[in-house]
Amino acid sequence: MPSITVTDVKIFPFTPREGKSAIKAFVEITINDSLVIKGLKIIDGSKGLFLGMPAVKGKNNEYKDQVYPTNKETRKLLTDAILKAYNDNGDKLFEE
Repeated sequence: MPSITVTDVKIFPFTPREGKSAIKAFVEITINDSLVIKGLKIIDGSKGLFLGMPAVKGKNNEYKDQVYPTNKETRKLLTDAILKAYNDNGDKLFEE
């Protein structure tokens, strides 16, 4: 079991200016009350919602993750915490 705890999740809904986008929200998390990671994304893919990691576009136009879990357990812990916060607050997030 990973020795990290997601202690805070902030979700920022995303609405594209035109057309549709697979990105549903941007996310900022705090781990163990001591490390903040910004730039995560909740993406609606062909198999449902998934977590996109912070990435930058390289010289060859490919995106490279800047922060990422190094094992399946940590990825699951992060994904579960973020999607739970998103699903628990979904209606409130998209109110205007």
